[in-house]
Amino acid sequence: MSFISRWIEFYDFARGVQHFRYVTENKAMVYLGQPYTYANIKRSGLTESGDLTRNVLDLSVPIDLPLLDLYRGTAPMQDLDMTLMRQRKSDGVVETRWVGIIGSVEWSTNKAIIHGLPPMASLKGLGLKRNWQKGCPLTTYGSGLGECNVDRETMRVNATIISTAGLTATAAAWGTKPDGWFDGGWIEWSVAGIVERRPIVSHVGTVLTLLRPALVPDGTVVATYPGDDHTLATCDTKFNNAINYGGDPFLTEKNPMGSDPIY
Repeated sequence: MSFISRWIEFYDFARGVQHFRYVTENKAMVYLGQPYTYANIKRSGLTESGDLTRNVLDLSVPIDLPLLDLYRGTAPMQDLDMTLMRQRKSDGVVETRWVGIIGSVEWSTNKAIIHGLPPMASLKGLGLKRNWQKGCPLTTYGSGLGECNVDRETMRVNATIISTAGLTATAAAWGTKPDGWFDGGWIEWSVAGIVERRPIVSHVGTVLTLLRPALVPDGTVVATYPGDDHTLATCDTKFNNAINYGGDPFLTEKNPMGSDPIY
């Protein structure tokens, strides 16, 4: 914002208990009891529309902004909430002007563009929750009436990281399970109260291949949760949960509504 602007703008980027707070005024300030650091942030215009593609907010920020450290190399798995508040200089009136999430970060030589998306953009589309199918459509470890209801803590394997390299991570504890045991699962660990997660693509011996790199220091203990191929056999033998299986393994493969005269 210009120094002749009638407003002071405050930006709060939050992920759990972690906050990055910046103010456009050329000095550090305290707002609602929280400290805000000056940052040279320039934003796009604000638009209110029923078209979600127009309700975006783009921020041009310095390349060395500490917030961007979360996006160097690989973006965090969790969304970062993004809130724009502003205070009128003349009378101190405060308003929340825009709320959303960080969708992506675009890099250039001396600046970065943070692309903000409205909250509705992250919502899943409406539709049928369950299909009539052989495989189980339930979310593994989901809880509630009609859900999977496997207690994930009973399946957790704690593992001490020996090393990481690119998309792979190594820990001795993973070798105690048969190959493929953790396929489709994830690892998670905590850094300063923030839970980080990485999906598991494949598991062979003591090595996991992850969907994204995990910058986990050697010696870190991570919780590892096995995945599920959503078949009745796996539900029964791996999770001892056949009673909650959500699919129909005996579903006929012949379409009764087709042209076959047998029906």
